[in-house]
Amino acid sequence: MSREDIIRFANEIKRNWHTSDPYVIANRCGILVSIRKSCIPSFTAQTIKLDGYPTIISINADYDETSRRLLCAHELGHALLHSNGVNHYSIASNYELERLERDANLFALSLLYDDINRQLNMPVEKMSNYILKSIIDCNLKKIQ
Repeated sequence: MSREDIIRFANEIKRNWHTSDPYVIANRCGILVSIRKSCIPSFTAQTIKLDGYPTIISINADYDETSRRLLCAHELGHALLHSNGVNHYSIASNYELERLERDANLFALSLLYDDINRQLNMPVEKMSNYILKSIIDCNLKKIQ
């Protein structure tokens, strides 16, 4: 999917379903969202997607609500845009992994932020994954 297609897809979801709430969208798509404490300090979130089982998004409860919504939107991007069984360990190249992460980052920002291009100095579809990830990372905050 092209960058423009991902942005269009996120905007169509918002327009057709009258929401940008990733929890509501996940629920409507039959995706389970689990917010839980993790024993792994670096864990943020993940998507588990296997044939014959419901897709599950797990989010670390140590993050504040704004961060959890952003993490959910990112993981929702993976769930809706990428095929089954995609994970960090099955990717053959760093390029493919970066593309998958860019897709999810672009989807999350497009879903959550109305008129994002008016708020930024650069069109979102022109941003590298480094910039997209930096925007997301700057908005993640753990609960003290």
